[in-house]
Order: sequence, then C-alpha cells, then structure tokens
Amino acid sequence: MKVKEKLLQVMDWIEAVENRLIESLSAEERARRGEVDHWSPKDILSHVVAWRQTMIQMFQAREPESVFRTMEEVQPANTFIFNAYRDLSWTELEAFARSTRDDLRRLVSVHSEKDLTDPKRFPWLEGQTLWRRIAGNLVVHPLTHYAQLLGEVGRKRESFELQIEGADQLLGLDDDPAWQGVTIYNRACAYALAGQKEPAIADLRRALELNPGLTEWSKEDPDFSSVRKDPAFQAVYAR
Repeated sequence: MKVKEKLLQVMDWIEAVENRLIESLSAEERARRGEVDHWSPKDILSHVVAWRQTMIQMFQAREPESVFRTMEEVQPANTFIFNAYRDLSWTELEAFARSTRDDLRRLVSVHSEKDLTDPKRFPWLEGQTLWRRIAGNLVVHPLTHYAQLLGEVGRKRESFELQIEGADQLLGLDDDPAWQGVTIYNRACAYALAGQKEPAIADLRRALELNPGLTEWSKEDPDFSSVRKDPAFQAVYAR
C-alpha cells in the first residue's frame, strides 16, 4: 500500500476518534471555561483545529517563515489561539473542525506519492517529507491532546487505550527505524505511566535499538519515573 493510501486511512481513524470524543463529553464538560494555562475540553479542540488551519495556510503560501521552530514562537501562538477561539460556540467549533479535516484531506489527495515522500520536494520543510508533517500535525498532535483530555476528565483507561491504538496506527505508516523507534518509545511511555512495567521496558529497549538518538533523553524522561529503579530498566543501558 502506498503512503498516500495509508495516510488517508489514519486520517479517517483520527477523525473517528475526534468525533467519538466530542460526542462523549457531558454538558458540564462542554460548558467548562478554561484558563490560558489550564485548558477546558473546548480549548483543547480549538487548539488542535487552529493548528490544522495554520498548517493548511503554510502549504498554501509555501512560506518558510511561516514555520514555528522554537517554543518561544509556539507559546505566544498557543496563547493567541486560546484567546481567539475561546468564545466560539460548540456548533461553530465542530463546523470548523470538519472544514479543516476536509481541507487537509484535499491537500493529501491532490499531491502525488512523490510529493508526499520526496524529502527534497518542499525545501522549506528542511528535509522533512510532506506526509510526515501532515501525520505529525493531523494525527500525533491531536492524539497527544485527546489522550491528555481523557485522563483529565477521569477516563484514564480510555486515555491509555487510545495511546496504544494510536501507536499501532502510526507504526503502519512507515518502516523507517527512526519513525518506528519514536513511535515505540511513545508507546513505552504510555505503558510506564499506566504502571505496566514489563511492556514499558520491552518497548523502551526496542525503541533505543531502532533509534539510539533517544537514549540520553530516556534516562531523564519523567514518564519512566515508576520504573527507573527497576533492574530490568537499568539493564537496558548496560547492554
């Protein structure tokens, strides 16, 4: 299966996740007002949708200066998004969510397989392929926020299951060791945070084999606090 087909399938999956999450929110959760440093469910969805729109604008303009490269640039943008979208109604927000998903689907559909996979096709992406930028913005980014949201509203089991299912979806996109390594590493973090020591350590070991560049950060990553003193965890680094 070509990358375009696989990417469109994963886009269908995250759309279904988003729709189910919205439908499952209670009236109280929908009505909740957030703060700039503690978002409500509506703020989180607004944030995800606004960044989708930002990516669409980047590709329409083809302007390198549109790309945020540092947290110093991203944080003010997130604050702007929070303030700009917080007064949207749920009806308006859901309509905007649908339109941005449709626009991104069209963006994928009009590009060839070469456009999506050639790292030199868009110089302003600085060596990153188009499909990876889309997958990061449209799948990885919302997946992170939706799992966090489920945890914050007390649905921790669903949060964990979403992260595991998301990893499985992402692993199917590319066999590249670096991609596989990062995805398995994130799954290891989910296992560790859920208190599942053995799969967490097994995934961590595999992730570092595939992508050794993750090694130094993994030694400090707070996600592994629950297993850091375990001899099996320490053995990962003794090899």
